[in-house]
Amino acid sequence: MSRDPWPAFLLRAECDLPCFSFDEIQSWAPDGLERLTKLGLLREGDRAQFVACDACDDCHVEEVIWQPSVRDASGMRAYIPCPVEGAVHVPIERLRQWTVDIGALARQHAASMELAGTVDSVLPGRLWNLGRRRLAGRFRDVFFAVATSRNDDGILEAATRHLNASHGILLALGDMHRMKG
Repeated sequence: MSRDPWPAFLLRAECDLPCFSFDEIQSWAPDGLERLTKLGLLREGDRAQFVACDACDDCHVEEVIWQPSVRDASGMRAYIPCPVEGAVHVPIERLRQWTVDIGALARQHAASMELAGTVDSVLPGRLWNLGRRRLAGRFRDVFFAVATSRNDDGILEAATRHLNASHGILLALGDMHRMKG
């Protein structure tokens, strides 16, 4: 597995629920998480409600159960049930998750292209108007779209409605065939 988080980030951005677990980011380069969070591309999300068992060889995923405990300052401790080991303690650190901020990625694209105007969401979480720029002698509207693992009917239709005929540019992340309605 690559220690560079960027390929994983791009693949995860295409998912319906684009987030990373604590266990997943452990394979990244030591500064990988820090770089993506400083850029605003990842933000810490809610604690995981399910976690993979690391106490046995079955690699099963279980729902986290919270129990009162005098061992932790919060007074609560996380566990998962394991058919082999019984109740398995889950350190709070393993419940951390980070969510991909695709809107931040759209804003990064707009800034890097030095586009005029503001970044506007056209289809929430899927299509953004990044702004305008003069290219090849014409002002062109630039859009950014993300195809997810589900069939996102209408992304291309929405982009087409907003693009200025032959003068627009559509940047896409993901499989364009999934964007066709």
